[in-house]
Amino acid sequence: MNFETSARAPLIIAAPGHNGNGRQATGLVEFVDIYPTLCDLARLPLPAHLQGTSAAPLLDAPDRSWKQAAFTQSPCPAFREWAGLPLDKNMSVTFRPLMSKVERQVQAMDPDDFSVEKYNLHVTGYSMRTERYRFVYWCDDRQPDKPVARELYDHQNDPDENVNIAADKANAALLQQLTQQWRDGWRKALPPGN
Repeated sequence: MNFETSARAPLIIAAPGHNGNGRQATGLVEFVDIYPTLCDLARLPLPAHLQGTSAAPLLDAPDRSWKQAAFTQSPCPAFREWAGLPLDKNMSVTFRPLMSKVERQVQAMDPDDFSVEKYNLHVTGYSMRTERYRFVYWCDDRQPDKPVARELYDHQNDPDENVNIAADKANAALLQQLTQQWRDGWRKALPPGN
């Protein structure tokens, strides 16, 4: 699964009276930031239950330092449903061999604890996108401290997330740092002053 392709979406905001209208902001913004941004622009109080942060300051200073990371999560692709219950019978012909190959790769990665039920019902990928890297922590939600797999992509060298560099020993310290940043969560990734 390519998180950059799946989770990245354009966000266009034009608000009257802001200096940054027509300019591209470089800061990371998430879907959870839309509601607080609209509240801020409409000068409405922010409900206490919101998890996002207003991106309105980027409308006046698009180049300012912003969030350290953006977060997404996705259930593990349910390969049995894709291969066994396709929407179109012709899809079964295409997907069954592909998903069998994926299943063999997952079994090799997790030989002691592999089950289709586990991967269909309990495994989730938690993704964190920093300015340069995409880090993905796959875990069985029943044992979140024990990763099933980790992925690491360097967007400076691999913007399409084609080469997982997590297993490269040269990236061990970076992987540990990003794992800790992911564990620290979204609150610690907020822009300065929030």
